[in-house]
Amino acid sequence: MGKTFLVIGNAGDVSTGAVDNLSAIAGVCKAHDLWFHIDGAYGIPAAAIPNCKSLFDGIQEADSIALDPHKWLYAPLEAGCTLVKNPQHLIDTYSSHPVYYNFSSHDDEPLAELL
Repeated sequence: MGKTFLVIGNAGDVSTGAVDNLSAIAGVCKAHDLWFHIDGAYGIPAAAIPNCKSLFDGIQEADSIALDPHKWLYAPLEAGCTLVKNPQHLIDTYSSHPVYYNFSSHDDEPLAELL
């Protein structure tokens, strides 16, 4: 059986607009060292509306937030975005540095040997 590593909170359901208690979810995640992701694909832009801001209390605790700018922000269809609190997580996840890409070492430069 696998180990839980993340919890996803909903920030604006497409059908109902419902927003989970993000502060409570953040507390559980912090207590158990879990990644806290907010699915704000539809509703998260409402967090910028002063009258709606309190619905999104706890958003600052998220490790990542997904949003779809094409839903409220007039971006072209199928525009998606993921925001992360610590950008190093994306660099570590999506970067590859195999040995043969050793660009930081100048000791073995082929041109230096030819000169």
